[in-house]
Amino acid sequence: MTNTLASTEAGPAGATGPGDTGREPRRRPSARLGELPLYLAALGLTCLFTTLALQLWDASRAVPFTYDGDALAVGAHFKTVLETGWYENQPMLGAPFGQMYHDFPQADNLHLAAVAVMNVFVDNWAVAFNAYYLLGFPLAALTAVWFFRLVGVSRAFTLVLAVLFALLPYHFEKNQGHLFLASYYPVPLGAGVVLMALRGTSLWSLGAGARSRVLARLTCPAVLTVLAMVLVGAASTYYSIFTAILLAVAGLVALWRDGSWRRFVGAAAAGALLLATMLVNMAPDLLYARGREANTLAFTRDAGEADVYGLKLAQLLLPSFHHRWQPLGELRLTYNREFPLPSESPVLGAVAAAGLVILLIVVVSALARRRPASARTSLRLRHLALLTLVSLGVAGIGGFSTLIALFVTDNVRSWNRMSIFIALFCLAAVGVALDVLVRWVQCLRPDSRKLGVVLPTVLGLFLMGLGILDQTSGDYIPNYKGVRESYYSDAAYVREIEDQLPAGAAVYQVPHQVFPESPAVNGVPDPDPLRLYLSSTDTRWSAGGLKGRPQADWPLRLADKPISTVVPLLAVSGFSGISADRLALGDAAARLEDDLTWQLGAGPTAASSDGRFVFWPLAGAEAEMASRYDESAREALRASTLLPPVPYAGPGFERPMVLDGKVVWRSRKPTAQLLLDNPRDSPLAVHLSFALASVAGAENVEVRLPGRDPISLDLTEGLAPVAVDLVLRPGHSVVRLRVTSAARVVAGPPRPAAFDVIDIDLTDPAFESFQP
Repeated sequence: MTNTLASTEAGPAGATGPGDTGREPRRRPSARLGELPLYLAALGLTCLFTTLALQLWDASRAVPFTYDGDALAVGAHFKTVLETGWYENQPMLGAPFGQMYHDFPQADNLHLAAVAVMNVFVDNWAVAFNAYYLLGFPLAALTAVWFFRLVGVSRAFTLVLAVLFALLPYHFEKNQGHLFLASYYPVPLGAGVVLMALRGTSLWSLGAGARSRVLARLTCPAVLTVLAMVLVGAASTYYSIFTAILLAVAGLVALWRDGSWRRFVGAAAAGALLLATMLVNMAPDLLYARGREANTLAFTRDAGEADVYGLKLAQLLLPSFHHRWQPLGELRLTYNREFPLPSESPVLGAVAAAGLVILLIVVVSALARRRPASARTSLRLRHLALLTLVSLGVAGIGGFSTLIALFVTDNVRSWNRMSIFIALFCLAAVGVALDVLVRWVQCLRPDSRKLGVVLPTVLGLFLMGLGILDQTSGDYIPNYKGVRESYYSDAAYVREIEDQLPAGAAVYQVPHQVFPESPAVNGVPDPDPLRLYLSSTDTRWSAGGLKGRPQADWPLRLADKPISTVVPLLAVSGFSGISADRLALGDAAARLEDDLTWQLGAGPTAASSDGRFVFWPLAGAEAEMASRYDESAREALRASTLLPPVPYAGPGFERPMVLDGKVVWRSRKPTAQLLLDNPRDSPLAVHLSFALASVAGAENVEVRLPGRDPISLDLTEGLAPVAVDLVLRPGHSVVRLRVTSAARVVAGPPRPAAFDVIDIDLTDPAFESFQP
């Protein structure tokens, strides 16, 4: 029996016959200049509606639209590229060692390469930041025009749907905080290659037309395929993986339907080019990792997050909680509050949601029909329905994404982001359906020539108005005034500091916040300390070092030290001042200020106008340490402070968590490893202590310490303490833990016997013995 979703047909009337190839006639967007007005119209309308939706007349071009959360980290990338030429190394962050981003591999280099090009025209990171965000709207519209014309949507509806695609709620909700995801303009290009592969079109044809051979060569399938795969592969790891999955399905369907290995190999070659592009973009990070100890914290994901951040059909159909009509927004809030796993609250918008309903009807109809429909319109819808169905099956909670997380990789977690592909397919379905409606009405009134112009115009205007009102909201308008006040306050504060310090001076930021992806401190997210760097010109800041290396995590040891100890250690370590964030410190701010004022003998010498930040110089403390200790003693203190031994969770452990005030590392298996990192070039004497507790019936655990005989611990009586002195070689030393006996646990779901490691402490006696 012919598969009803994948089968195709040819012929002007759509009827199958002896000469039928079983495929839709090869189509690709016209390369003629006649399409140019359509692209220009989409460009103009998108810019107009973007301006209205964001009320850009209230914005300041040199002030970022978004100045909190992840937008600060992305803004720091922009500033780094403008200052250094690339984003991987920023010496002004993570002082004194600098920020190294190689431990956080990504393939999203297209956007940063665009920033490098923008450096020719602008030298202000906020201007480039805003410009690139705004540029994403018209670029998405232009690539959507290409895709919708590839599908076969008429020009009138292509124009409307391209604008709506550019102004999806997804675009506004990702905004500058997830700018690389919001810049989804390569998605229609990748989806177009997938659609061509599904149709059985040769992806590598170099054919040229007679009238314009050069133009035809430039727009031939081979060039389009290369361009699309390179752009998608360099734009986003997420979009690359989504495209690769859809491309694999399209190639397999084409092979099954047509029996053409040539078409399948062509699709596989496109996928290989896509993956190769990703690898080339990640090559510097992969090469950096060779010969170095693994960073177990910088990029960590749990397999279960594939379900936490998966996709649900109801989410796509429901409105955004930012909807301009309050009852609809409250409906979504109720859903997110009362139903589990709200994920990132993906939403299609009303028009694309209608397209999803159409495609689901197409699926049911195709499966229920005895014979496949022969109309080319039905074929287009079935292709879109197939791609949408695959996307839902892959990205849905408990779908194939769960299997990928279990058996392939858990590094991809936010599968709900495949909603941007689904939105594209659904909008195309609306365009095809409206074209059918127009033709049907024309058949009823064949004598009316104006109907063919008036009806698409009326429907297009109605669709445009409905879509724009539904997809935009006052909540999406940035708080220009509030951001401006905060940004200018920070900038004035940083200028005060830089007026007091020499160029290149280092400032220690209190409290220290682990970066990136760590819990907020008193409601302040972990990228927030980067805001001072964003306003600085020649000052180094302690924030921004990537977690998982002692060179970034050394400030954690100072958190529980008295100010009388912290100040001299910072002074001897090269820091010229301390900046305190009162908001992040919360109730501890007043006590810290009193202690610093007492220790330094004077109050702060700079404060932000909004009262959030205060600054103390350390010149007096530096002079005192220089008078009390010779250079060799100061160097020893500097090494003890900045290059401490640090314990990290190795294979077999979950992320550390805090239970009853204690830091707990829970094993997921009967075996696990602790990694003891000595960042120095010589062996280091340390003291290691921790306690073990039973999980799921573990009775005895064997502990293998480096350079020592194994220790067997009995966990049946409660906590089992460990306290030993060790000498660590440079790099990682491994502590291996293994459950050797366990009692069966009857209550609850079965799970392997495991253990908790509680309050692990790894100390350098020389550091602990320091008395100012």
